[in-house]
Amino acid sequence: MLDPMTPSRTQRRFSLAHLLAPFAIASSLTACSGAVETALADTGECSVQVIVRHAAEPDSALLAELERTNALTLEPIGVITRDLRVYTLRAPGTNDDCIAAIYRLRRDDRVRSVDLDVRRGIHDQS
Repeated sequence: MLDPMTPSRTQRRFSLAHLLAPFAIASSLTACSGAVETALADTGECSVQVIVRHAAEPDSALLAELERTNALTLEPIGVITRDLRVYTLRAPGTNDDCIAAIYRLRRDDRVRSVDLDVRRGIHDQS
């Protein structure tokens, strides 16, 4: 007969999963660093998908001002939260120009953060 005070195998696995989940998430996020992959069109324009956290909820006037002052174009793709959005960032020039545009956007006071929207996956453990 099982003692009610002794945790079952299922309960131990469940609590272990809760304990290890934050570590697994943090490890996968830090391990997924890579080069900026941009698409260079025939028009001499680079583009990259980014996740932008704004200081306030963005509207069309804010986006237009960010685009004008930072010499880039932000095409909305999706909304994650009220201040966190996914965009296609476009800038005239090469990949280096796209990287420079990301750095300019990161220095803007109306933006809290800009990160590349990269696909995350399981790394080979062998």
